[in-house]
Amino acid sequence: RDFLLMIDVAGRLKYFFLSEGAFIAEFRPENPIVKVYPNESGTKCICIDNTGCGYLYNPVNDQTILLPNFSANTEKIIWDLMDQNIFCSVEPEKLRTYIYKSYSLEGATVVHLQEYLRLEDIDQPNSVGVITKIEMGLKPIILRNGYIFCHSKSEGIRGQYLTTHSYINCWRGNSDSDEGHYRCFLQNLALCRFSHCFKVAKTCGKYSQKFFEVLGKQALKSLELDIAARAYQLSKNPGMVMAIESIKDESEKMVLMGEIALILHQHDLAQELFLKSSKPEKALEMRSDLHDWGVALKLAQNFAQG
Repeated sequence: RDFLLMIDVAGRLKYFFLSEGAFIAEFRPENPIVKVYPNESGTKCICIDNTGCGYLYNPVNDQTILLPNFSANTEKIIWDLMDQNIFCSVEPEKLRTYIYKSYSLEGATVVHLQEYLRLEDIDQPNSVGVITKIEMGLKPIILRNGYIFCHSKSEGIRGQYLTTHSYINCWRGNSDSDEGHYRCFLQNLALCRFSHCFKVAKTCGKYSQKFFEVLGKQALKSLELDIAARAYQLSKNPGMVMAIESIKDESEKMVLMGEIALILHQHDLAQELFLKSSKPEKALEMRSDLHDWGVALKLAQNFAQG
């Protein structure tokens, strides 16, 4: 409502601020843009170029993020009206659901959402994103809280939940089964709905402690320290609670991310993050504490030369 987005003849995206009557941002991609799909506020925009490649553009910091598993057959993008970080790509008879994560150990990312079936699936590399199938002839028009409304020539408006949201609204709370708690927890976790995960974990007695342990780790990876500490406390893991409390006051984001990676035993990532920060010596301290003397010596030599 505040911005007018336009594509010029050269395929460049321009943001026009209506109240000021002036252009405030311009994006010049490598390949000309042919379609754009902004979210409601205009703070994030999905662009599709003339090669069929799709990516998210953030006009606030001029950042672009490639959409994984994006199909050249994509007809349009639909943003969720209730969740500004969820959108789906529409292809003939199927949809792919994506989530934009502004904070993670890898920085801002876009993830093709998966359907976790087990807790062990969560950190598996190269997992395949899920696809929601729709009947032939249905035209998706609105996405609201995971429910996709479609237009049918013969039946008018019809709808269904995305596969990524299929069980969340079926959850029956205390009266649900252990399997129901399991499915609801995993779907909410994939969507980064950590408050909903807490509710399910407290309700499910059988898997409760496992749920809180997994929730703590995923919240930590999303830089949600308070949520992570609370989850680890409920999972009866005082060591992790103390580790999180020891870094909560760190003001530099890159150092904080390095400390989180260290807590999660992702040492190579922690080193990379520390070296990008204003405290690169923390990488040397970490390798020394780990007795990784070869890497520590190499870092020390680099510091001496630099």
